[in-house]
Amino acid sequence: MGAFRVFAVLLVVLSVALTIACGFDSESAFDESEAEVLPSYEDTEAVNHIGERATVCGDVHGITQRPGQDTYLSFGKTYPNQVFAVIIADDDRSSFPADLQNAYGDRKVCVSGLIEGKGRSAEMTGRVSAQIVLQP
Repeated sequence: MGAFRVFAVLLVVLSVALTIACGFDSESAFDESEAEVLPSYEDTEAVNHIGERATVCGDVHGITQRPGQDTYLSFGKTYPNQVFAVIIADDDRSSFPADLQNAYGDRKVCVSGLIEGKGRSAEMTGRVSAQIVLQP
């Protein structure tokens, strides 16, 4: 294993250890530098990687947003037929652009974090806008 890769792995391990030591939920915490060393999957592959921390890329085909409720970014197809979803809790909504449709709608993005779900459905919790990166 190259020196850079060892260093990158140590950074991720250190950030997780610090997150746990500080009392945060290590499963949902997000460190921007972490995205550089995570494995990357297409949205259609995410369901095969539930439980992994990874970067998932795909096209946002729909955004479901209701005042006072969680917001959903649907990938691949619109709700309820999406292949992957990013869920933004109402409490975290202020960390994202005010106009999500303009920011992410009908655009290819990559999102990093913990892939969750069960069966044929995969999703990721969006806590900060840095988790979502627009693709060219």
